[in-house]
Amino acid sequence: MIADSGNYDNVATVAGAIIFDLGDRRFNNITPDDELGRAALKAARAGWFPLGARGAGRFAMQGYGLDITQHSGQGAAFRQSGDTKVLVVTVNNGGLVVDRKGQVMRCSHPVDGHCGSIAEVISAHLASLGNTKQARADFANNRGNSQGLTRHTTITVVMTNKPLPFWALQRLAVQVHTSMARGDQPLAEGDDGDTLFAVTTGQSVGATINDEDMDNLGMLASETWDALLASLPPLPVKTPRTNIVPSSLALDGVVGHYAFSPDAIAEIRRKESTLEIELTGHANSSNYLSVGHPALLTAVTTDEFEIAGPREDRLHIDRDAHGAIIGITINPGLWRAHATRK
Repeated sequence: MIADSGNYDNVATVAGAIIFDLGDRRFNNITPDDELGRAALKAARAGWFPLGARGAGRFAMQGYGLDITQHSGQGAAFRQSGDTKVLVVTVNNGGLVVDRKGQVMRCSHPVDGHCGSIAEVISAHLASLGNTKQARADFANNRGNSQGLTRHTTITVVMTNKPLPFWALQRLAVQVHTSMARGDQPLAEGDDGDTLFAVTTGQSVGATINDEDMDNLGMLASETWDALLASLPPLPVKTPRTNIVPSSLALDGVVGHYAFSPDAIAEIRRKESTLEIELTGHANSSNYLSVGHPALLTAVTTDEFEIAGPREDRLHIDRDAHGAIIGITINPGLWRAHATRK
């Protein structure tokens, strides 16, 4: 899939629905391949669907359309009415997930645990539209020409046991996909590849479906809002801040070059009484670091820093058994991005 090491924009043409979660999100050289596909198939088991940052949702993101980038994932929900069963699975890789009360579920700086309503977020976005456009243009210029790759794709499958003709499956797909705009905002932007598949197992036996039955089935399937809510991965618990002030000797010991991949090398250098980090060379800028835009590192605790930015990513100093620095890890835990000291 990747022709050049670290060149995440050079991808094969894929005839179908995919999400593109490399480059500015994944920030490593681990890419989907035959071996990974076989492992996923082997791990599959009946009656179980992994939620959150698993499977296709492993490095999915949300909030790009509103310049709020938060981790997302894959979700599922099941509904049954009588003998009619509906399962919806989705990988949310685009808009912000909104709950049934219109509240945004993830943001960079929640106030008392809340992110505000989607109406407030959209209103603030529109009020600063000129600045937002410039910011997004700067971000695109930093990353280079994407050459038309769609990076924000929500893929959904609606499955029912009702035997439906082709026209009914189409109508079900339209109704459910339209309803998703309540819980995934914004949906179907210009650079999105949002896709929904409607499938029937045909296992339920009954009379030919009529218009009223179709309406009820569409409402039942559309109520699987929980699939979007279930896509949200649990938030990691961050190390509490301390009042630590690293010594000059400790800071100097961290200075150096760290390789995430052969073409993604970060430089950590002194910035007066603290440190800063920046991508170097020909690497694409990422969600974490940018070429030509150093980010300040603020000490949080021993061997852990906070990267200046809207998400306040953490950077951990990795040491061997003897205490020597051997690398760094951005966001230790579920979304770790590891770099080896050069």
